[in-house]
Amino acid sequence: MKKLLTVLTAVGVLAGVALAEEVTSVNIVGYKKHTFESGKLHLVSSQFQSIDGSPVNAETLIGDQLPYGSEIFSWNAKKVGGPGYESSERVLVFPVVDGWGEDLKLDGTKGFWVSPGGPTGMTYEVAFLGEVPLMDVVTNVIAGTITMTAYPYTADIAFTNTQLFAQSEEGDQMFIWDPDTQYSSYEYVVVFPILDGWGAAAEALVLTQGTGIWYDRASSNDLQIVDIRPYLN
Repeated sequence: MKKLLTVLTAVGVLAGVALAEEVTSVNIVGYKKHTFESGKLHLVSSQFQSIDGSPVNAETLIGDQLPYGSEIFSWNAKKVGGPGYESSERVLVFPVVDGWGEDLKLDGTKGFWVSPGGPTGMTYEVAFLGEVPLMDVVTNVIAGTITMTAYPYTADIAFTNTQLFAQSEEGDQMFIWDPDTQYSSYEYVVVFPILDGWGAAAEALVLTQGTGIWYDRASSNDLQIVDIRPYLN
């Protein structure tokens, strides 16, 4: 927690805003607050890069903001032996282990599940923080069949303004998770000459920062998409 408080202090100084605000990206430092409830799954993402240049994983992103027994899961469509989950758990086995296990990389194009430990119904305020991505473009590979993904910049964006939308094809499906109501599903449908697209609900959808997405491609071929930074330096 000492490390977290030190970084949060730096964020407050550099960004010049109160921590009560949910997102800030002034001077390339920012954070996003999430509320996680034990007993529920949360499908999220983090677009921030680490402040010290180290890889982003559960230890650097979440640390001790969640209790022992908390887990994260990320889908690896290219996993050796076939697609499947990779996971990391916060464990205490004194004096051998104290922290998150598997070094699971959490870059900005990856969605992942968070399953908080602790008593059912307990809530935790967790701040994902780091440097705001300032790359002009981010390339993301959407695996053939199903993958977990995310919009790679620290901004809310209409689904219709993403390259995922622009390059989608007939039969593609997208799933957005809510911890209380669970999945909302969308499909690209062609019914000539009446319909050719995602439909009104998907086209009105705004992907909020920190959202994780399940995307199921109709094609078994990988799709490379290139998103352009939506904000100025």
